[in-house]
Amino acid sequence: MKTIDNARFDRERFRRNKYEYGEIRDAFPEKIQELLDSSFDLLSPFIEIIDPARSELREALIEHTLKQYPELDVPGKPWLTRYIIDITDMAANSIASDIFRELQHISEGQPYNPPEKYERYVTFYARPRVPKLKTKEDFRFLKDIPDEVLTQWVEEDNQEEIEACEYLNGLKSAFIEVVQPTLFKYFKASLDELDAEGWNRYGIAVGAAFECYREDCDDLCYYLEKGCLDDDSGLDFYHFAIQMQHEQNEKYMSPANK
Repeated sequence: MKTIDNARFDRERFRRNKYEYGEIRDAFPEKIQELLDSSFDLLSPFIEIIDPARSELREALIEHTLKQYPELDVPGKPWLTRYIIDITDMAANSIASDIFRELQHISEGQPYNPPEKYERYVTFYARPRVPKLKTKEDFRFLKDIPDEVLTQWVEEDNQEEIEACEYLNGLKSAFIEVVQPTLFKYFKASLDELDAEGWNRYGIAVGAAFECYREDCDDLCYYLEKGCLDDDSGLDFYHFAIQMQHEQNEKYMSPANK
């Protein structure tokens, strides 16, 4: 599944325009020169770094999605393909833009924003999931339950928690393995200068993108399983998801469910 690399065409056009401007720059008044110089400086990182990184990330994630979620590889449903592209494009754009912005903030000496959420975000986004294990004390509010039953409940719940964390950590590791080569290709100089806090901030950006991507893929798999993708809605994935949520809310609030 290949998509058109619009970034490459934008990049070539930008470079040509920048070169042509350089050839006639001295013909412009000084204020116009300053305006055009600042415009090219502002656009340059987006055209030269963010867009090509986003394009490569999207292609890698499309391939990854079809491997990670083989149930989504359904022939004869071009709208499903379109939804996969929507999801991967959103993830790729988030990673490329957020990593660029965060690395820029780090190079400028700006603290993480919002600072009050830094530690929590590091734990949730930049670290593997740690199982939240229970003990029999968590069930003591239930009266007259035999100790052996409590022991069994604790063991079963903890095993489910461990397996869930291992599954999610596996998905995240696979996602990182897919996106990291592109990030090191386009941001290597900045990444090589990161300290421990900088890597935490990098991990937050990548981890946050993964969580959104995973939730979108899970939603898409759910819609497919429930038969919601039998026909083309004519919408992009995110408007389709909003429509599904709206219909679900209406169904929940209907008198038949009260």
